[in-house]
Amino acid sequence: DLVREANLDFARTMNKIILVNDSQVQKPAGHNMDNPAEGLPSVPGEGSTNMFDGVDVDELEESGDNPFEKEVPWYSLWPVPEYSFHAEFSSFCFASLYIRPEVVSSLCEVSGENMNLMASCIYANKYQRLMKPEQFRQIQKSVITGMAAKIRENWVINLQKIILN
Repeated sequence: DLVREANLDFARTMNKIILVNDSQVQKPAGHNMDNPAEGLPSVPGEGSTNMFDGVDVDELEESGDNPFEKEVPWYSLWPVPEYSFHAEFSSFCFASLYIRPEVVSSLCEVSGENMNLMASCIYANKYQRLMKPEQFRQIQKSVITGMAAKIRENWVINLQKIILN
C-alpha cells in the first residue's frame, strides 16, 4: 500500500509538471513559464471576489468565428499517416514461421501431446485398502517412476516425431 501510494503521488506530480510546462495546454493571460504559480488567477476568498476578474469574454472569441455557425461534419476521422499493409505483412511473413501450415499443424499436435500428458496423474490416488506408510511411499514412488519413464520414452519421442515430420 505504501509503494502504491508513493507511485500514485509520483504520477500526480509528473502529470502536473508536464501540464504546467506543456506549450499546447492553454495558459491564462500573464502566465510566466519561469514561475508557473505566478500569474495564475487567485482562488476566491483570497483577496479577490471572482476567479476570472481579468478575463474578458470578448477577447476569447475571434471576430467572425462563431462556433454555432460552423458546419457539423458527417464523420469524425483522425488523420492517419500512409501505411502500406501489404509491405508490412509481407515483411512479417518473411520473418515469421507462424503462417506456415507445417508450423501451425506441428504446434497443434504438440499442444495435443501436452494435454494428454496433463490428463495423466503423477500420484496414485485410488487405494483399495488401508496401508502402512511404508507401503504408501512405495506405491507413490513406483507411480512417479512409471510417469517419469512414460515422459522419457513416449512423450519425448512423440514430440521428436511431430517436429521432424
